[in-house]
Amino acid sequence: MRKSSLLIFMFILTICLGACSSELKPSGEGSGEEATKEPVAEWAAAPLLDTAVLGKGAFGFADEAGKQLLVGPTEGGGGQWPGFNLAVGHNGQLLKIKYKTEQTATEADNGRQTAQNFANQQGQLFEVVEGKAEPNETYFLIDDQSVKPEMLLSITGKRSGQAADEVLAAIAKSKNRSVEKLWPLEEIGDEGNTLYLVQFERQGKDMLASLALQTADGFVFQDYPAEFNESSTWRVDDGGEVIPEMFSFLFAAKTADGIVLGVKWMGAEGENVSFLSEKDGKFSELDLSYGRYMSPV
Repeated sequence: MRKSSLLIFMFILTICLGACSSELKPSGEGSGEEATKEPVAEWAAAPLLDTAVLGKGAFGFADEAGKQLLVGPTEGGGGQWPGFNLAVGHNGQLLKIKYKTEQTATEADNGRQTAQNFANQQGQLFEVVEGKAEPNETYFLIDDQSVKPEMLLSITGKRSGQAADEVLAAIAKSKNRSVEKLWPLEEIGDEGNTLYLVQFERQGKDMLASLALQTADGFVFQDYPAEFNESSTWRVDDGGEVIPEMFSFLFAAKTADGIVLGVKWMGAEGENVSFLSEKDGKFSELDLSYGRYMSPV
């Protein structure tokens, strides 16, 4: 009987000692699974676009079939053309491309950078090997190590909707200027950030239009001031106004400072392309632009 009691006592003591030793272990010295857990690591963050690498790229446009891209002779790139294996444009569409050759101009070249004149223009010729380009659209060509899919933000059209009254009031207050017209253009990313086109009321000859990105922290503006001309204020033959149909976008991407947005602004004679880079709640234009002379045909 005494022996049985002693065994029971030893068994209970062993359990107690095990429990106590577990409670005294420092944090991180528990089970093997807990010991291998790591804090939220920086490697888990999505990669960010370095805007400096955009200077290595070049602009081109697609043919009528969407299977080739042509980079004009004024674009940079030099001997790096074979290294360009990615094209991005048309709201962030990614295409795999391959360099083919330098195309020479023909006598039929009419000087227009359009799909209709594609085969007649001088330039660097690329083949679309995966995907299909939107015919006659502008694309940005670069290598796939500089621009990765994870860097890009979605661009979703909101042009059928109307801007809320409180948005109009907030924009007017931000600029201390009455708003004449306001259009929602696109939703950028998945956080509900909406891009608007604004035309402010004319003040004498002083005209102002803006792209305004609404974020959780307020509005980020890119202003386009101009002097009023009843036929051509911002672009040739614009009639003194901006309209949503003038604007489309190459892509939007995340950077360490905010976003970068490739903007295409169509006019009567062609298209101008620029990159807007966000920093400290403001947009500024990067020193990188492109123009396509497209009409009259």
